[in-house]
Amino acid sequence: MTGVTDRMVHADVPYVRIDGLQIAANWTDLTDGDLSAAIEIDEWGNLQNNGECGNVWTGTLRDGTPDDENACTGWTMPQGYVMLGRTDVSNYTWSEGCVQDCTKEYRLFCFEQ
Repeated sequence: MTGVTDRMVHADVPYVRIDGLQIAANWTDLTDGDLSAAIEIDEWGNLQNNGECGNVWTGTLRDGTPDDENACTGWTMPQGYVMLGRTDVSNYTWSEGCVQDCTKEYRLFCFEQ
């Protein structure tokens, strides 16, 4: 499975939230395990609660590579398990938070390039 690290431009400019707060200085900073700030607001600027252990579909490990073991049967069926990220943290668990059931609904992180 192709991971986000293979699909995204590895930007050398800052990644910022919708409110302008910088979360990472560049791609390397985004994938090094620590963010400058949590990605805790949605596209309308509303604070998002984290949920049980994560609330964002990622299927991605902290370095941007795919978590092939936990990707809802290769993203083809709503069965199995998926890696979730957390919105309330700035450590590596923003992308690699916990594993949950694929039949539930979660949010997505959106990165403009």
